[in-house]
Amino acid sequence: MKISLNWLKDFIVLDEPPARVAADLSRLGLPVDGCEPSGADTVLDIDVTANRPDCLNHFGIARELAVLYGAPLRRPADENYRPKLKGLPAPSIEIVDPALCHRYASVIMSGIRVGPSPGWMQERLLALGQRPINNVVDITNYVLLELGHPLHAFDLDKLKGECIVVRQARAGEKLVTLDGKERTLQPPMLVIADAADAVGLAGVMGGQNSEVDGSTSRILLESAWFLPASIRRTARELGLGTEASYRFERGADPEIPPVALWRTARLILELASGDGVSPVLDVHPAPWEAPRVHLRRRRVAELLGVALADGFTVRLVEQLGCRIDDVTPEGWQVRTPSHRPDLALEVDLIEELARFHGYDRIPPTLPRTEGRPVARLYHREKEQSRIYFKEAGFQEILTASFADRTREAAFDYFPAGEAVRLDNALAMEAPFLRQTLTGGMLAALKWNENNFHEEARFFEVASVYGRGPEGFEEPLRVALGAFGSFLPAHWSAEAVPLGFFHLKGLLEGYLDRLGVAAREFAAETPAFLQPGMAAVLRVDGEAAGFVGQLNELVAREWKFKHRVFIAELRLEPLAGRAEHRFVFQPLPRFPGLSRDISFTVDNGVPFSKIKLVLEALQISELKHVEVLDLYRGKDVPAGLKALTLRLVWQHPERTLTDAEADRLRETVAGALGRAFDARCR
Repeated sequence: MKISLNWLKDFIVLDEPPARVAADLSRLGLPVDGCEPSGADTVLDIDVTANRPDCLNHFGIARELAVLYGAPLRRPADENYRPKLKGLPAPSIEIVDPALCHRYASVIMSGIRVGPSPGWMQERLLALGQRPINNVVDITNYVLLELGHPLHAFDLDKLKGECIVVRQARAGEKLVTLDGKERTLQPPMLVIADAADAVGLAGVMGGQNSEVDGSTSRILLESAWFLPASIRRTARELGLGTEASYRFERGADPEIPPVALWRTARLILELASGDGVSPVLDVHPAPWEAPRVHLRRRRVAELLGVALADGFTVRLVEQLGCRIDDVTPEGWQVRTPSHRPDLALEVDLIEELARFHGYDRIPPTLPRTEGRPVARLYHREKEQSRIYFKEAGFQEILTASFADRTREAAFDYFPAGEAVRLDNALAMEAPFLRQTLTGGMLAALKWNENNFHEEARFFEVASVYGRGPEGFEEPLRVALGAFGSFLPAHWSAEAVPLGFFHLKGLLEGYLDRLGVAAREFAAETPAFLQPGMAAVLRVDGEAAGFVGQLNELVAREWKFKHRVFIAELRLEPLAGRAEHRFVFQPLPRFPGLSRDISFTVDNGVPFSKIKLVLEALQISELKHVEVLDLYRGKDVPAGLKALTLRLVWQHPERTLTDAEADRLRETVAGALGRAFDARCR
């Protein structure tokens, strides 16, 4: 928005140099992007935010400076101006759709002589980038820049029936706008029409069929208030942005139409030789009512961190144009002005107090926090996870937090509560917050496969989202995804393809790193994993994760060419059972003894359960257990399998004897027999 300093002086005594004015406006939240001389004038280029339509004009900027400098503000001289009427009939106005047009004021003027504008007006318009056209059009543009309210003048002799109808466009209705382009209109676009046809796009641009030109002698001058959403929709659909639509879209002052109308009428009478004015017809089907805001002292102090004097608060609120209806023990009941649509809540008024008090005068203080910061929850476990998987050759990825529930629901093995739908989603195909990391992981793997990568190893440590019985929840998850080789090809050996047990072994090492002891990989198969190549991680009996090969049917649906392996773990139950104590273990001074034990056990008993039983014995000498052999065949009864385990024994203070090692092995055999009905071979 370009502002002339000389023009500002019509409303306020301004003795400060341009650089000072620019700095003060920037401090008020109206940053000045440029300050350029223009003859004897200086033009400021101000970046006005979308919530401040009241500052898109010279009077609005002057109003801000008057509050800041404590200077008197000269209001427009035409607020109470009424010319002598010369018997012209009042205009005929009909508002068919009052929901889109809350107010329409108009006046008829006769004896108009269209010609060039005076030099002083052309000079001001040119300095602000406006091209002079003729005195009538230039006056409407002048008032727009002065008061911020768009107006439009119609050639009354070109209006059929000499009337105005504010209605929605008819389907397929045509209008040639002032830029010479034919527009095809559709409802609910709002148009200004005469008795037969549309003669202008309400709040956007007039039509050529009612344009003021050199032959015009009678005009109908309009000053209206249109619903911002309606103007925004029309301008966007037609790709037609104008100075008028720019202001109406952001919310014009609903009380200024008659003020702007009289200001324009007076200038036309003076500069275009008008000799007749009709009574003003102000059709007002939806009168504006000032919002009521309760401003509390306590809330001001809480948000600003500083207590403001009552005198300063009352004085500033009134200088902003607000009206104090009542003083309460807590504060004030305030009515906000019509030109400030951004002042609708208590916090809006508090922001105004902060602006004019000065943000630099508010002492800096640290915010108060209660409890442990959310960002630090499970910080140690998250960092350990990232370090471990990076060391294992995996790359960390960050996938989108938004998801398509119809595709993601297939991987909801651990429900995170009710799905949360976004009111204003970035993408229509992903309107929900994700409830699993697996969907995003598969999408990343597929993207890499499509881009001719023959192998990929990814991990992600992030939150999923859901609404539970206690409110919004953000449980943490760890996800893995990989395809390709486990070991690359070498001159001495072929590549080793990635398999289920490679990923499971990686997770075993990860749990060891976290210090999670009581865990088990149960032979369970989620529906989206391949039978026989899947397991569910249980910690103290609670399901805490899954790992396996992607089901071939699901892989075919995603069009994967490689075998894909995935895993997803719940970080909270793992972190809650992690052992954080570190105990120094000296290097052993005495050798260990190993003993093998062979036995038959039911096929459904996994090694993880056997290991848990051995750990529960709490034999301090047992340092290591591993599987040497697994056999199913003619010498083993149906439904059973033969396992051979190697047990490593070691004592910290002496060398164990063979007899002691054998006795410990018998203890293990007895425990396995009691737990699984295992029989030694």
